[in-house]
Amino acid sequence: MRKITLLVAFVLVGLVATTVHAGEKYKIGLCMASLDTFLSSMAQAAIDHAEETGIVELSLVDAQDDTVRQTDQVTTLIENGVDALIINIVETTAAPRLIEAAKVKNIPIVFVNRNPFFNVGDGQPPDNCWVVSSNSILEGAVGMEYVGEKLGGKGNIVILMGMLGQESATNRTEGVRQVIREKYPEINILASETGNWFRDQGMSVMENYITAYGDQINGVCSNNDEMAIGAALALQANGMRDKVVVVGVDGTRDGIQAIESGLIDASAYQDPVAQGAGSIDIAISVLRGENPPERRILLPVEAVTRENLDRFKK
Repeated sequence: MRKITLLVAFVLVGLVATTVHAGEKYKIGLCMASLDTFLSSMAQAAIDHAEETGIVELSLVDAQDDTVRQTDQVTTLIENGVDALIINIVETTAAPRLIEAAKVKNIPIVFVNRNPFFNVGDGQPPDNCWVVSSNSILEGAVGMEYVGEKLGGKGNIVILMGMLGQESATNRTEGVRQVIREKYPEINILASETGNWFRDQGMSVMENYITAYGDQINGVCSNNDEMAIGAALALQANGMRDKVVVVGVDGTRDGIQAIESGLIDASAYQDPVAQGAGSIDIAISVLRGENPPERRILLPVEAVTRENLDRFKK
């Protein structure tokens, strides 16, 4: 499934780097917010594709979810003379500082996975920036559509949010809320708290929800698979797993396995390979002086369930 999605994405944008120009070589900095389960897959896809092109020297740095650290790393890469930056940003509010620093040196930026321009004007990146991501609102909405259908449009849910201040956490949660407002007004949100993307924190938050709300909980919408798995384990330990619908986002290998085993019910799949490799191709296209047809490449999102699981197994 990954290869199919990747091929479709590249055909749509028309940016596969197939022709190597004589003497062509580019230094690109890959700045990751962190290297969790999903983001590690995306970073590895970028590394693998950079190697495949034969023209990219890639420098990987990990901010460990620290905005100050990421700003320092970007500054260092700029000082070291990279030709382009690919940034998986920690906090979208930091984007203007990074953009300005790169612009001084005429260095293009490709923001990957997290879109810092989602709520800015018409959402168009500035002249030296591009975005390769999925639609975070849609990622939250896909999961909530599944939960709403399973609950018959009535009941109570809880939300597990990612790290506060990050675009994906904000907009995935908004996607859940939009679906409830527009389609399932008889579904009530009991609570929404952050689990910071981690399984153990998702489990801890879910245990608190169980203590506070008990059998009132009918569904769990998690901003990622890791927290969804943690929530499901907490429900299982309290004899409630079969009574509650649990969905995540990402469609990671662990998430797919959790769906297959019945631990969680569904996930909104976003393709880490298409995002990681696609960001490399966008960067190459820009450095060649080509004009990418879109400044924002939004890749498809779809629900992974037990019924269609075979399409997503890796």
